[in-house]
Amino acid sequence: MKRTNPQNSKLWPLLTEVAAQATLNGEIFDENEWKLIFLSALSRTKKLEARIIRGILGEPINLGRSSSKLEKELFSELIDLIHCFGAENGVVFKDDK
Repeated sequence: MKRTNPQNSKLWPLLTEVAAQATLNGEIFDENEWKLIFLSALSRTKKLEARIIRGILGEPINLGRSSSKLEKELFSELIDLIHCFGAENGVVFKDDK
C-alpha cells in the first residue's frame, strides 16, 4: 500500500527540524542530506538491498532508495527512525510540543 498524505506532509517538517538542531559526526547537513542519511539507515536496519556502484571517476555512489517509492509501512518506520534519532540527539519537534 502506498504511503498516505498525512505521512507525506510529515517528512519535510521533521527533516527541517533535524537539520536546524542536530549534527552527525560533528557535521551539519541540510534537509536533503538528512533524508539520504535516514533512508540509508532505514535500508540497513530493515536489511533492504543497497546498491552502491563505482561512478564514472571511480567514486562510490549510493543509488539507494527513494522515499517516494516507500510503501506505507516502511514510510512509517522512516518517520519513527527520524523521531528516535531526534529524541536521542535533543531535537525538539513541533508536533511533540
